Amino acid sequence: MSTLRADTIQNTSGGAVTLTDQVAAKARCKWNGQGTVTINESFNVSSLDDNATGQYDVNYTNAFDTGNYTCVTSGAGGSGTSGPYDAADQVTTYVNIRYYAGGYYDANTCNMANIGDLA
Repeated sequence: MSTLRADTIQNTSGGAVTLTDQVAAKARCKWNGQGTVTINESFNVSSLDDNATGQYDVNYTNAFDTGNYTCVTSGAGGSGTSGPYDAADQVTTYVNIRYYAGGYYDANTCNMANIGDLA
């Protein structure tokens, strides 16, 4: 593995560039939403609660500083259904993800990624 070390990075005019506002997901999770709910891969996620059909709480290992972080969700399949996925309840310690298309359903593949500042 290589390491890059620099005191100054210059733009094309020779001026210094300050590295600020770097954005990366501070929490992410992929899980199987059908049958026994299982986390397939995660980062900064301590556990997952299966609240009801198509409704899950994703609990964070390290809390966000506010509930105003960006939450991106997606999913695939489930009873021949694919529809809206949303973050119904976003707080510093967890987010509630719901899958709904004419009724709540358990998706085969559930995904979420959150961007914001940790506490």
